[in-house]
Amino acid sequence: MNSSRRTGPLIDDARVLVKDVEAVFQDKREMYEEFVKLLQDFGAKRIDRRVVKEGVTELLKEHQDLILRFNIFLPPGHEISLPLDDDLQQRDRSALEDRAMAFLTEVKVTFEDKMEKFNEFLKLLADYQAKRIDVRVVKEGMMELFKDHKNLLSGFNTFLPEGHKISLSLDGDRTTR
Repeated sequence: MNSSRRTGPLIDDARVLVKDVEAVFQDKREMYEEFVKLLQDFGAKRIDRRVVKEGVTELLKEHQDLILRFNIFLPPGHEISLPLDDDLQQRDRSALEDRAMAFLTEVKVTFEDKMEKFNEFLKLLADYQAKRIDVRVVKEGMMELFKDHKNLLSGFNTFLPEGHKISLSLDGDRTTR
């Protein structure tokens, strides 16, 4: 009795997961078909658990939410470990650092004749980094500092967390969100 209750929801969860994988790969049909083939081959015992895990890990490596959901079908101790790829995280971190350095250079060039403004920018960043001010205060400071430089406001916006973005209107006014 207990196993039938467990099987019903698992079958439903599996169907939903397969549909979600299909939706994610709607523009990459061959990847979805490869995912389904892995499941079919595993079900028919043509491949073992290790092979299906490796295949699913590779196919879903950019969709860790789907991997977490796939893990419920694996026995305890055989789940796919997250995070998947330290190299991927390192590349993301490196790309963020590159964008930050480019933005820093853009601010420096903009204020090359007004070094006090550039130093104020650096102080706001340092105070935020040291947790002397919160994101709201640093955002307000940057809005004032960059008020005549919509490109800098827009650039700074890319580093703000959701819920703290600066809304830039077409006429140049800005509001907070």
